[in-house]
Amino acid sequence: MCSRTVTQWLKMFVLVALTTATIVAKANDNGRSPFAEGWKEGVIQTRYLLNPALRAFAIQVTVIRDRAVLEGDVDTAIEKVLAEQVALSVEGVSRVDNRLLTCEERQEADPSFEPARDEGITPHTEFRMRRGTGGRELQKPLGDLTGRPKIGSRLRNGCPAIR
Repeated sequence: MCSRTVTQWLKMFVLVALTTATIVAKANDNGRSPFAEGWKEGVIQTRYLLNPALRAFAIQVTVIRDRAVLEGDVDTAIEKVLAEQVALSVEGVSRVDNRLLTCEERQEADPSFEPARDEGITPHTEFRMRRGTGGRELQKPLGDLTGRPKIGSRLRNGCPAIR
């Protein structure tokens, strides 16, 4: 009879020890592994790389628990919103702190900011159009006729070149 009570006490002790260890492990872990934040950053960067509308190397991603922080430069407000939505689509990210700046926002924040010119990157082709009898000439780079920046006009600061 004595051995039975010792066995019961031993089982009870093991059960309490395992339960306590599980609770302590959960409290220290908070439901995430040590590499979860880095994994989420990698997933977001990969999705930016695979998205043709976004320039992944101009966007820095930092994940802190369930919040992603986006910093860097984008060309338009649409790209800013798209980058935020891509980050929110990752499992485990529930909030996004979007600190991305568009060219217009950067110019408002720093009035001395002016995107650098890239005269040497793309061949500069001009055309001349004579208007009626006034003889005035309109000179425009060929890439500006379509309303899109010329190939190679994106610079390190993320803004299209202004001519």
